[in-house]
Amino acid sequence: MGNNDILVRELCKLTKEVVWFEFKYTNCEQTMIGEDISALVNTATLNDHDYAHTIWGVDGVFIR
Repeated sequence: MGNNDILVRELCKLTKEVVWFEFKYTNCEQTMIGEDISALVNTATLNDHDYAHTIWGVDGVFIR
């Protein structure tokens, strides 16, 4: 199993989204994607996280 597989499995264990991580079910609008990434990176930095993560194609409501 690669590092990305491990990361995705660990992120899916979270019970809710946090300021440095979120699920996106669908989004193909380039401007919105750029804004989302920028916001995640900024909030991750403000909360002392080295990275921010988004998993596309997953609805966070179904992850438990």
